Amino acid sequence: MYNSLKNSLSQFIPKRFLFKIEPLLRKIYAISKKGKKHECVICNFNASNWVHLTNNDLLCPNCGSLCRDRRLWYLLKEKYIKSGITVLDFSPSRTLFRIWKKEKNIQHIASDLSDDFMSEVAYDITQIPEQENQFDLIICYHILEHVIEDLKAMNELYLSLIHI
Repeated sequence: MYNSLKNSLSQFIPKRFLFKIEPLLRKIYAISKKGKKHECVICNFNASNWVHLTNNDLLCPNCGSLCRDRRLWYLLKEKYIKSGITVLDFSPSRTLFRIWKKEKNIQHIASDLSDDFMSEVAYDITQIPEQENQFDLIICYHILEHVIEDLKAMNELYLSLIHI
């Protein structure tokens, strides 16, 4: 049901507008999925079941997070997110982008070249147009396998980090 509903809406609603109304649509959809079997570590929603996607991934019906989003957010919250940090995030999921924007006292810059993700800038990961030693945390999750010059990208990421 979820997949067919998503496919139907995406045929009639422009992608950018769909991104804007997605949280409301998810809240409405999630009403039917309330329960006590699963809890999302991102939005704290208690669900009877995750949404099973065609690729066998499990989606939170409330915030739309995938397994990898929930795993990443859990690790970041436990060890790396602190007040006052500056974060550069390459192609964040829409769910994590929205969560980052709610975090107080954290500067989050989202970058995406493909226009498939929500972002404020479009940085080439092999030539980040920021000063060296600019970021406390760089998130590059499921990105480098798509970069032809991955060694150049890793060097650029290293130079962009603040080294203490």
